[in-house]
Amino acid sequence: MVRRISISFLRHFSRLRLSTTAGISSSRLPASFSPNPLTRLKFALRAKSDPEKLLALFQSSTDLPPTSQKSDPSAPKSEGFFIRIMMLYSAASMPDHASRTFEQIPVRTEQSLCALLTAYLKQGQHDRVQELFDRVPGESGVVAGVATHNILLATLCDRGKVHAARQLLDEMPEKKGLEPNIISYNTVTAAYLKREDDVGFHDILQQIDRKVIDHNVVTYNLRIADFCKRKESFNAEELLHLMVSKGIEPNLSTFNTLINGFCTEGNSESALRLFEGMKKMKREKGKKGVTPSPDTYIILICSLVENKELALAEQICRECFIKGFAPPFEAMKALINGLAKDAKVQEAKDLVDKMRTVVKGSAAGSWRKLEGELLL
Repeated sequence: MVRRISISFLRHFSRLRLSTTAGISSSRLPASFSPNPLTRLKFALRAKSDPEKLLALFQSSTDLPPTSQKSDPSAPKSEGFFIRIMMLYSAASMPDHASRTFEQIPVRTEQSLCALLTAYLKQGQHDRVQELFDRVPGESGVVAGVATHNILLATLCDRGKVHAARQLLDEMPEKKGLEPNIISYNTVTAAYLKREDDVGFHDILQQIDRKVIDHNVVTYNLRIADFCKRKESFNAEELLHLMVSKGIEPNLSTFNTLINGFCTEGNSESALRLFEGMKKMKREKGKKGVTPSPDTYIILICSLVENKELALAEQICRECFIKGFAPPFEAMKALINGLAKDAKVQEAKDLVDKMRTVVKGSAAGSWRKLEGELLL
């Protein structure tokens, strides 16, 4: 049976993702709770803008990379020192502070320029990225290389200007003497996939093949997503085997895309096979398996419930509870009512009890209201 994930599920999924972070309040934190040094540093950044004064904050943060300036605050600061400060300003959503820090670097290279552009890109300030890209290299003497152009490509794609991004990609070797790398191509390929432009998508892939540029995990993930979008998940799984044979490790995105693809096609058996396989997959450096995310469980539970495979859905739910994740409410309602109709009342009641332990914040009230609609 061919099906699509419902709009109501996607809306609930969005709310669930937000609740995992926005639902944490200071009143619910234990008295002994103390944020890690990097978190404390991000908060402290808001009160300080002078790199000389920030050095003391670096010295107190054990999670930060070591710098030669720690032992002697009066020593000349390296570009790397300033870049670390810029990255922290970026993480704290303070791109203008990152810009002021950039201006204080005695000798700047493309690395610090990329840090500056990234700070504004992360905040969605696309006009500012374009303005800095056009102005700063000429003023500072920094040469804008492939990495800098990749940030501009990402900016153009984020703005929906895929044609302009493609034009820039083509101009890099012809007009600027720069050979795009796999990141350059992946950025534009992803934009074509997002706007469902099959011609542009496959044209970029052909360019990659013609130039004999090795695929990375992102390239394979994009190709897998394209197959799944076209309901050709078995072909997508063949790509999974191909990338593994080439020594490229699939990641969580790889498996989530494939599992969702099979679920969309109503093939729960293949989805479950991949779900179990991802946890057992051998990886480099002695690592084993890829850990499923809340997204993985949500996709599977919704599919199994919709296909009336209640025993399997219950099994995945219980694993989900062990991880501390709350499954989607409507899927749980259907599962619990289905179990009750099959005379599995005790199993249904146990799921209700488990839900009460994992649902937090304002969602707990919503779940209590939904309990009144259950057939128990």
